[in-house]
Amino acid sequence: MVTGMAEIILDRIGKVYPGSVRALDGIEMRIDDGELLVVTGPSGAGKSTLLRIIAGLEAPSSGRVVIGERDVTRLSPRLRDVAMVFQQPALYPHLSIRENLAFPLRRRRVPPQEIRRRVDEASEALGIGHLLDRRPDALSGGEQTRASLGRAIVRRPAAFLLDEPLSHLDAPLRSQLRSELMGLHRRERVTALLVTHDQEEAMAMGERIAVIDRGSLQQIGPPRELYLRPANLFVAGFLGRPPMSLLRGRLRSRDGGAQRCFEVDGGSIPIAAEREPADGDATRGEIILGIRSESISLPGDARGDAGDGAGRGACDPGRVAAEGTLDASVARLELLGRDADVHLRTAGGQPLVHRIDRRRAPAPGAIIRLRIDAASALFFEPAGDGRRLPAAGEEEMP
Repeated sequence: MVTGMAEIILDRIGKVYPGSVRALDGIEMRIDDGELLVVTGPSGAGKSTLLRIIAGLEAPSSGRVVIGERDVTRLSPRLRDVAMVFQQPALYPHLSIRENLAFPLRRRRVPPQEIRRRVDEASEALGIGHLLDRRPDALSGGEQTRASLGRAIVRRPAAFLLDEPLSHLDAPLRSQLRSELMGLHRRERVTALLVTHDQEEAMAMGERIAVIDRGSLQQIGPPRELYLRPANLFVAGFLGRPPMSLLRGRLRSRDGGAQRCFEVDGGSIPIAAEREPADGDATRGEIILGIRSESISLPGDARGDAGDGAGRGACDPGRVAAEGTLDASVARLELLGRDADVHLRTAGGQPLVHRIDRRRAPAPGAIIRLRIDAASALFFEPAGDGRRLPAAGEEEMP
């Protein structure tokens, strides 16, 4: 269906608004031919501004936009050969869905027979063939979104730019359309850039993810890489539900240096040599340990009871253990249907989050002993942007 594919190169894109408001700060990235790249970040990060600059709806203050080996930085939107789908479906209310899909082709003077063929192909792919004679106000929100996507598809542009097209839909419909979009992309291999503030949507859809915060690119890579090896504290805390727990403490040597432990708020967690930061200087002062929910267990978890039997001696001489313990109080529960997020506080007031079967969730106010498996522990600098410190035994992601 879609034939015009091309890579997109963003070369040091900057955008400064009046009043010295910096929306984008030297963004560099490349979207490969036929790739689905998802740009995510919090509200106000600069995601939509970046998309509008690629589309030509805004001019960058600095840098270049290259699409298919053409520098399009100063070209008007109609000369860039891209199609943009907005957050709210942009359909002409006085036209039928068939006429809406055909409109951009008629403007380009595409022959009527070719218009009919493209409209039929797009409507069939999106499941709206039976709606072509209706007007937009007779369609549901999901059907309007499909029609808006169809109007972009019939153009066969070099690239698709999707600005949170699913965010106005309810959760079940958003999930359904997310699957349909991914299926369409797999079939057609369309070059596409999707913007979303929903990190779960980003993790589910992106072949690669670019995380932006305050106008700066924080990290770009496959979802698994960003989840397991976030570049800094922002990415660690933004990607993943529940987010990574981040604890401030110190690395100490025990048993004559044979065992290294992370000591935090009265707890002691053994750290394998290959998980220690390769930069030895970084371990001399305070350091931040990052741990995912799956590496934490509470009393009643499937991994077993983390009560007194686990003991505080995980770093004692002669004990071979992969886990340490840490006492924490239950601040609150967040019920999520079958599961619950347990929000905890250490003795020093540091927060942790752990997802558990809601039937086994402890009561708010309870003091419990956590078991921490540091086999996948990450360490971050406590200052600056909190960059991740590579582990001594770190290898390339498979």
